[in-house]
Amino acid sequence: MRLYLSSTAPENNETDFKVSDFKQFVNDKLGDKWNNWLVGLFDISSRFGSLRTQPINAAISTENYPNKIKGYLEQIAHCFDTEEFSLQKIARSILAIANEGILHFNYITRNLKIDAVELEKNLTIVRLLGITSSPIMPGFSEKIKNVFQEDVEIDHSYIWDDIYKEVKVSPQKINAFFFDKYDDITFEKLISGKKATIQ
Repeated sequence: MRLYLSSTAPENNETDFKVSDFKQFVNDKLGDKWNNWLVGLFDISSRFGSLRTQPINAAISTENYPNKIKGYLEQIAHCFDTEEFSLQKIARSILAIANEGILHFNYITRNLKIDAVELEKNLTIVRLLGITSSPIMPGFSEKIKNVFQEDVEIDHSYIWDDIYKEVKVSPQKINAFFFDKYDDITFEKLISGKKATIQ
């Protein structure tokens, strides 16, 4: 809910919330695209044992990463740290980072380029997603951190400084999706109690 509203709601006037749009976001973007990407990535990565995510500030500056990711990260940092704070731009950058990760994962699986190097690139993008989404989706961020099983003991939720760490990870195969999908009846029950608050 927070990610959807943050990315779609106007920041200076009332939102025009549509249940149908929110349902499509939950079921199609999160329930299908994000789930398929993350479950598939962790399933494949778990067979490789120990892997390493690069310090994200170094990783995104290489030619091997989608060039747009550096821009999204800079956008998030700018919107958090200046008077031009914009939760909408932050949320949209998070969604864009996820999209780049999905495109990269689809590319390596479709072209059979599944090796440790390519998997580490994609895992680095996922870790960036987990860190940047922490203020908006703390539960999702914590799940990402737990699946990674990082070799560095972190006794806190992801924070911005974690992007600068090179981390050895041992991704687990996961048996449950990160996000639930809902049929029409269940979705209406879930959303009915929130409509008044949103409006």
